[in-house]
Amino acid sequence: MKAEAMAMGFTHAACGPFVRSSYHADLQAKGMEVK
Repeated sequence: MKAEAMAMGFTHAACGPFVRSSYHADLQAKGMEVK
């Protein structure tokens, strides 16, 4: 799933059964690198 998101142009993808949809959304919206 992460590879598909990256291929679509997303710069970050957190994929898993317990990952919230808002996981690191604040940092990504500010253009900050998420590790």
